[in-house]
Amino acid sequence: MEHIDLEKGRIQHEDQWLSAEELAEKIQEKIKSGDMKIAKLAGLLEELNTAMESIHVLEARITISKDQYEKLVAKGGEDDNESVRQAVLAFIEEKTRPNPPDIDFIPVGDEPLAMEPTDNAPPAKGKTVTINCSKCNSPIEIDTENMPSEIRCPSCNARGMLKTYKNKPQFKDRYAG
Repeated sequence: MEHIDLEKGRIQHEDQWLSAEELAEKIQEKIKSGDMKIAKLAGLLEELNTAMESIHVLEARITISKDQYEKLVAKGGEDDNESVRQAVLAFIEEKTRPNPPDIDFIPVGDEPLAMEPTDNAPPAKGKTVTINCSKCNSPIEIDTENMPSEIRCPSCNARGMLKTYKNKPQFKDRYAG
């Protein structure tokens, strides 16, 4: 889509940026002159119309401090509109990533689990989620791709069972009820 400028509603043809109206005029001129080689222009017109029909124009006024503006320019260049567009797209992409499963941590005792690694290689890091220990409230990082059924708090050694609930986070334990 580098050859389409959605903001201005133009498409590139032979080193020129043309609007839908300009493309239609070129097609009509060719037909009037008897030149029926209009397929490329008609294809560009259709491509531009399809692109323009599939967009949503969002206009916003954003007030930011000079420091924030300097950060925006440093990250996105001199074109303010493009910088804001890139920031919004990055935000949207971040929000559309799948969330990790909801996890329930249920303590089962105070003795630590005997979890010896089978080899000396560090465990592979995948997608992780952090939950808090129900006993000491310390963060516990859980690998969601290889989720264990029992975990141990690295701070207080409390043991717990993990259960997942789709779209229904719950937290039950014997300490907090």
